Amino acid sequence: MSRVINGFAGVIINTGEELDSFVIYMCLEGNFTLVYDVDKTVKVNKGETILVPAILKNLFLIPETEAEILEIYIR
Repeated sequence: MSRVINGFAGVIINTGEELDSFVIYMCLEGNFTLVYDVDKTVKVNKGETILVPAILKNLFLIPETEAEILEIYIR
């Protein structure tokens, strides 16, 4: 499954779904910060891809600019 997430600066995006799968995030435009385990962060810039293991839950995506993010996972 995949979906495109459009976000705006300062708007926190809760990924919401509890998946039993890894998730791939591809930053198509702009940049964002991935927050996990409450206090850990990873900055993702345009053109970068990040693989999030299934064990990580409650992810938040925080765009620093207007961002377009492709989310890919297996159901």
